[in-house]
Amino acid sequence: MRRVLLVFAAAVALWAAWWPLAAWRSVSATEAWLEARREAGWQAEWANVEIRGFPLSYVRTLLAPELADPDTGWAWRAPDLTLARARHPELAQPGLVVQFPPEQDVRTPEQRLTVAGGLLQAEMRLDGPEARLEGATLTAQALGVTSDAGWRASLAAGRLTALASEAAPEVMTVTLSAEALALPSETAERLRRADLAPGTIERIEGEAEVTFDRAWDIAALEETRPQPRRIVVKDAALRWGALDLRVAGTLDVDDGGEPDGELLVKATNWREILAAARATNTLPDGIADAAEGALELVSRLAGSPRTLDIPLVFSGGRTRLGPVPVGPAPRLALP
Repeated sequence: MRRVLLVFAAAVALWAAWWPLAAWRSVSATEAWLEARREAGWQAEWANVEIRGFPLSYVRTLLAPELADPDTGWAWRAPDLTLARARHPELAQPGLVVQFPPEQDVRTPEQRLTVAGGLLQAEMRLDGPEARLEGATLTAQALGVTSDAGWRASLAAGRLTALASEAAPEVMTVTLSAEALALPSETAERLRRADLAPGTIERIEGEAEVTFDRAWDIAALEETRPQPRRIVVKDAALRWGALDLRVAGTLDVDDGGEPDGELLVKATNWREILAAARATNTLPDGIADAAEGALELVSRLAGSPRTLDIPLVFSGGRTRLGPVPVGPAPRLALP
């Protein structure tokens, strides 16, 4: 028994000596990464890196971090940022948990956003010396966004997950769920005045398989982001007042972010969303009139005036809803 106690005491003493060394290495690695961003031309500022968690964990907290990428015009700052290691129950590799503070600022080339919420947390599972992303989960609760452009939006709860394929790591299975998404305040007010739709989307959920031009790894943050090249929407659904919308289909995306392909849209009570598009100026009156006439004909031919099954087609930089042109195609590129 005495020998066991001596061995245990020796192990504790060795760990007590090792933990500060490992903690120092963890802090040094964090500061080295920030210095490397400066050398790459970023703005990288921080007041200090603190560490806690003895004896079983290493929890780093960056105080007053600020990062800005001059190439994209995006910037982020917060009072603090917490980084912790966590072992995922389904994976051998440990995960990195990023805990965002209750309030932070994001600057884009167009506007400045203040993000505030009860919970915003990301968990990433990384593999190998290049820190290839195996999977990630972003969780948000009671999240609000305020823009200096004069609008506000909020989200009661949301979850975004991405899991890389073992055979082809550039292929990610992405799932999304969101509840009580309050639209930007100006849009919501227009809908309320027109008595067309509630200002809050009740639920959004979907699953897609996205093929990127390369696998996600640490270079995606340090340099350029992987870009989508093929998007297979397996099932996406939206419930918004009387509107029930489902979408599935495949899009190919070129080097400029221009999509080509079609999504099959099934919409119940589609007239409400068309009226909402008019009220919010999403569709000009001329296009909305043409769309309403064509969609009315399509729905009656299908035998149900309340339900619409129609392809949303992207081709040549333009978008069509069935036979009706609705405007330019969106650019599907990550900044």
